[in-house]
Amino acid sequence: MTKTKSHHLLDMLAEVPDLRNPRGKRHPLSTILGLAVVAMLCG
Repeated sequence: MTKTKSHHLLDMLAEVPDLRNPRGKRHPLSTILGLAVVAMLCG
């Protein structure tokens, strides 16, 4: 069996640059994007 590198979705989404204004931030961008992905998968 070959050794594979594991990538978690939230770790990958955390690498997306957050260009939002710091004044309006309440939640991390990776969390918002993760919820959007789950919502799309659920239809």
